[in-house]
Amino acid sequence: MAQPTALMRAVIWPTPFDYGHAWLVQRELHRLVRQGQAPPTLLLLEHPPTYTMGRRGGWHHLQTPAQSLAKVGYAFWHSDRGGDITYHGPGQLVGYPILPIAQWGLDVRTYVRLLENVLMESLRHFDIESHREDDFPGLWCGFNKIAAIGVRIAEGVSMHGFALNVAPNLKDFEHIIPCGLHGRGVTSMAQSAPDTATISTVAPLVASRLADALQCPCLFAEAKDLPSVSPEDLESLAREARWDPAQQHPG
Repeated sequence: MAQPTALMRAVIWPTPFDYGHAWLVQRELHRLVRQGQAPPTLLLLEHPPTYTMGRRGGWHHLQTPAQSLAKVGYAFWHSDRGGDITYHGPGQLVGYPILPIAQWGLDVRTYVRLLENVLMESLRHFDIESHREDDFPGLWCGFNKIAAIGVRIAEGVSMHGFALNVAPNLKDFEHIIPCGLHGRGVTSMAQSAPDTATISTVAPLVASRLADALQCPCLFAEAKDLPSVSPEDLESLAREARWDPAQQHPG
């Protein structure tokens, strides 16, 4: 690994964070990190109930009519991350590392492995054993997925990241075929460590584990230190990437 950057900033967002809002913050942080105007930053947050589709496509893996889900508050977004359909919601820790991985001498495959190792060590802290599968990024407990990974690298800087099932409502995954993998299930940390696995206990641990893996100090910052997002920018992104459930499944 190349000479580490001075520090990694970690921001734990305290309340559910709209997916589009978070995406715009990522984009601006990506620009700032790329230009050397901001330190590498890890966003840790929860989203309101949201289904996102990666670059591989696959809205046909949605098992419940989208209009029915939209009526009760679920959102739908096309994303420029890798992977297929996935779910984000309360009780799931979503991490967006905005990191100049090229400076650490990491390629995409090595970076994904690093994220898997960080999550694996974090799970082990709670006495939860997990494993990776070479063809499917993320972590598994038996045949059940506990962590999903979908990243994007542009000009040597990472975006998007991972989703760790801490204590989500697992019934929300029943509306999709997660990651397009038939015959697999989904699990959570709460099923193995119900008294200790909470967002507030897991988030800082994951941040520290990632900083250790990158061999750099971790500075915990406040949400107010993140770039602001204008309503106009959010509206523009919604026109670009939010999926209207009234449409036919686009592939």
